[in-house]
Amino acid sequence: MHENPSGGIKKFQYHPELISLYNSGIPIAAVVGNVITPLLFFTVLYDIIPNMILSLWLATAFAIAIVRIYIAKNVYKKRSYDIFMRWTTISTAFNGATWGFASLLIYLYAPEIYLSFVITLIVGLIAATSTTLSPLYKTYVYYVFFATSPLIIVFLFKGGPLDTVTALLIMVFALFILVGGYKNYKKLYETIILKDRLKLLNNDLESEVRKRTKELEELNNSLATKVEEEMRKNRAKDQQLMQQSRMAQMGEMISMIAHQWRQPLGAIAASSIDLKMKMAFSSFDLDTKEQQHACSDYFEEQLTNIETYVESLTTTIDDFRNFYKPNKEKKSMAINEPIEKSLSIIEASAKANGIEIITDFQSQKSLALYDSEMMQVFLNIIKNAQDNFKEKKIENAKIIIYTEDTSNGVLVRISDNGGGISQEIIEKIFDPYFSTKDEKNGTGLGLYMSKTIIEEHHHGSLEVENRDQGACFTITLS
Repeated sequence: MHENPSGGIKKFQYHPELISLYNSGIPIAAVVGNVITPLLFFTVLYDIIPNMILSLWLATAFAIAIVRIYIAKNVYKKRSYDIFMRWTTISTAFNGATWGFASLLIYLYAPEIYLSFVITLIVGLIAATSTTLSPLYKTYVYYVFFATSPLIIVFLFKGGPLDTVTALLIMVFALFILVGGYKNYKKLYETIILKDRLKLLNNDLESEVRKRTKELEELNNSLATKVEEEMRKNRAKDQQLMQQSRMAQMGEMISMIAHQWRQPLGAIAASSIDLKMKMAFSSFDLDTKEQQHACSDYFEEQLTNIETYVESLTTTIDDFRNFYKPNKEKKSMAINEPIEKSLSIIEASAKANGIEIITDFQSQKSLALYDSEMMQVFLNIIKNAQDNFKEKKIENAKIIIYTEDTSNGVLVRISDNGGGISQEIIEKIFDPYFSTKDEKNGTGLGLYMSKTIIEEHHHGSLEVENRDQGACFTITLS
């Protein structure tokens, strides 16, 4: 299907998914409409209408059923949509003609049941507007025309006032059916186009992710080059140690982002599939205003959800990007803010490893802080606890983060139930290059830089002690 600049329907060139939706219902429609229903009529009319004529009609209906199923199973597989549309339109027109012919037979041989047949046919046409006939609207027009024309012609030629009124009523019904079918078709078309736009949005999102990933890779390479060069010049410089510590965290941060994105990406995919299923199974009866509103509300709700998920993805990227920006000046903020930003990055990774993070934020004061440096402190401490849980295989692992205001500033406690730190090394953990991890997983700079950030950059203190079943890091700021 093509769109004009105003967004309307340019002409009836059908979207592949409309064709697929129609084609999926052909076998059932052919069996019911061209086999079972004619057989039922045959059992009712076999002793009323001459058997030869009735058998000819029945054989024609069966032949049309075979042709329709053949088109659905063979022509559609070749994806020759022009040929498929041509033969589908022809077979549908013949199908309508068989029922128009049936109406003439009943009119000629069984006029006493003719009115019942007309009502049954019209009800069937109305029902078809919400089933598999509507997606290919042009074929449906042919079907309605050939099915109702004999009825209209018969009543007009009878000449009586009641017959003329009946013919006009049938024409009105046919118009009503075609309008209903067109509305249903238009809804299907607009829904599929909306899904296409969502697919493009998803592609754009994937492109943006690749772009940001490339930027991160370039940033990683740039940082690696800088750190190696500066470390060779002077290992004692504070900025050199800071960069090296952040570089060591890069791989871990990318893994954290992957965990953070998995849920919203899965939710976007689930919403897209749910919209498609609603369309495919015609979950809403669009002939009623109540169902039309329900359909509109449902689609609006799903799109709002998708916007929320996309916003979540964007927020994660922004937090990650801001983490690597150098701090130029302090900003006034509550201590809870950098903690929450840190958790937004690491929380999904923690959950994936079975770690429960409990927060109890009592602090309300605002302090002048280097935002990304404070994030580095909290990420260092939490990541160390996570690695300790994994190494010791701790069950029911928990990290508790507590904040409160003091008379001079703010206090933060980060404690865990990971068994604590050995008394032999607890005095050394803030020393530069001291690490209990192997060379691949530790640089020995994380806690050293955390202490430097707290004590030299923020004039606070960072202490550690074993408490209860684990370690407890206490940060005081003023």
